[in-house]
Order: sequence, then C-alpha cells, then structure tokens
Amino acid sequence: LDLGSRCRPAGTSTTFSITVYVGQGGSVLAAGGAPSEVGGVAAVDCVLDTVRAWPMPNPGPYPAKITFEVL
Repeated sequence: LDLGSRCRPAGTSTTFSITVYVGQGGSVLAAGGAPSEVGGVAAVDCVLDTVRAWPMPNPGPYPAKITFEVL
C-alpha cells in the first residue's frame, strides 16, 4: 500500500511522520501526523484515515506507541 502517492498532492514529494497509539485488542486510540512540507497539510487527514482503518496487533496489557514515516 503506497499511502504517499495516494494521499500526497500531485507533483510534490511530501513525506509524513505518523504516530499511532494502539490499545488492547488492537484498537487505535489516537493517531496524528505531520507533513514535511506546508503543502501537505490537507493530505495528512487522508493518511490518518487510512492508518486508523488498519487492523493492529494486540499490544498486550499496555498501550503501544508506533511512529513511522510515510514516504
């Protein structure tokens, strides 16, 4: 799945830093992100909507924090 090309504005090379908190059962408790360029602000919602829909593994008894880059 190439989120970057699906969500990023055409003709830009914006990348996104995404952080997701996952709770028991794999539920997404919170997700946030930031683009590398001002022009990518509107695309962050597209990336986060997609990430929130992903099935996540159960982190066990404590929430997990996951941070990754979308290129």
